[in-house]
Amino acid sequence: MIDLKQYKKILTFFAHPDDETLAAGATINKLINLGSEIHIAIPATGIYSRKNIQKRKEREDDLDELRKDCQKAMAVLGIEPSNIYLGDFPDNEMDKHSLLELIHWLEEILTKIKPDLVLTHHRYCTNIDHQYCHDAVVVATRPGLNDHVTVLCGEVPSSTGYLKPVQWEPNFYI
Repeated sequence: MIDLKQYKKILTFFAHPDDETLAAGATINKLINLGSEIHIAIPATGIYSRKNIQKRKEREDDLDELRKDCQKAMAVLGIEPSNIYLGDFPDNEMDKHSLLELIHWLEEILTKIKPDLVLTHHRYCTNIDHQYCHDAVVVATRPGLNDHVTVLCGEVPSSTGYLKPVQWEPNFYI
C-alpha cells in the first residue's frame, strides 16, 4: 500500500489540458489536502496544432487565453499559477518530434521542482501523445545513484484501455 502522505512535491505530466483532471483530479485534490505542493506540466496545449491555419498573433492570443483558463481551472483544485507549465508540442502529433525533445523539456521541469512523485498517462492509452508522455516520464525519472522518483499512471477514461488487446490493469486506487 502506498502512503500518499509521504509525497510532498508532485508533478503531473499529462499531454493535454484537462487530462490531468480526468486522470487525477481527485488525487490532486487529496494530495493538496494532505499538504503536498502540486505542479502541472502540459506539453501539448492544442493551440499549436492550428499553426497551419492561424496567424501567429491569433495563436499567441489563443495561448494566452488558454493559459488564463487553465489557471482558473487549476485554481479550483488549489494549484498556484506559477506551478503550471505549458509546452508548445503539436496536439496529437507529438511523435513528429523526437522523444528526446520531450524528455529534455520534462527534465528541465524535474530539475527545477525536484518532485518525489510524478503522475502521468498509462503506456497503453490509444492517444499517441499520451504514450509519448508516459515514455518521457519513464526515461526522465529513471533511478540515479542518489535519487528515485515514484511514478503512478492514471486512466483517462476516453483513451485508456482501448488498445487491443486491452492491457490496462490498474492495481492502485485512490
